[in-house]
Amino acid sequence: MTKTRTLRRFVSALILLLLPGAALAEVSVVVHPRTGRVIKVLTLGGVRADGSQLVWSQVRSGVPLHHMLNPLGDTLQDLAPTIRTHPASGSPWVVWPARHANITRIVVSRWDGTGWSPRQPVVADPGPFYVDEVNPDLVFDAAGQPFLVWERAGSIGSIQFSTLSDGGWTRPLRLSEEGVDSRFPAISVEGQTATVRYLTPGGWVTTTYETAVMVEAANGNLMDTPIPPGNTSGDTGGSGGGGEDKNFLKVR
Repeated sequence: MTKTRTLRRFVSALILLLLPGAALAEVSVVVHPRTGRVIKVLTLGGVRADGSQLVWSQVRSGVPLHHMLNPLGDTLQDLAPTIRTHPASGSPWVVWPARHANITRIVVSRWDGTGWSPRQPVVADPGPFYVDEVNPDLVFDAAGQPFLVWERAGSIGSIQFSTLSDGGWTRPLRLSEEGVDSRFPAISVEGQTATVRYLTPGGWVTTTYETAVMVEAANGNLMDTPIPPGNTSGDTGGSGGGGEDKNFLKVR
């Protein structure tokens, strides 16, 4: 009877995944009933009757609590997640802007095989002049090293980078040019090269870095010396673009 009930829930979950709009929210895993492996990360979003966004709230009945991530997130006004799969473990990692009092901080949680890890703030000590952290993007290289970028949303936005070292996230490095409003970052990794793209008033800026240089700089092994980013291009020119090689990666 127990096996039959488990299989029914499993089939119901798969059906739900195939029905767009069948649920309004919920971030959770669908786990194989026999092997325990994650088959799918369920991510359905929607809106309330008043037009406000729903991302996290539980919708499916009978979901084990440890399969759900941050089910109170909509109540806390957490923003939408970015979800990636680790190349070595095959487990999902989730990064999102979580609301803390009146600010948002980028946090990360990972599926460890039995449940979601406690959310880990990327910036452990935000300091006295803290501003919102939003718009995260996460990728992994072939070895599984994470490369995380996000927007520090001050009056002049800046693009920050961090990676994992000894179980903790490294101190953020600014990737965007100082004094140039920079927003909406995206990152990709191919081989030994990372490509970061973000928006400035002058247009989109695309910059390439050696992944090894980024990791070394994030770990503080390159002191405070500016590091040439490899190649910078602007799609439309203007401030922050135009192919000017001023977009240095610096230890802050």
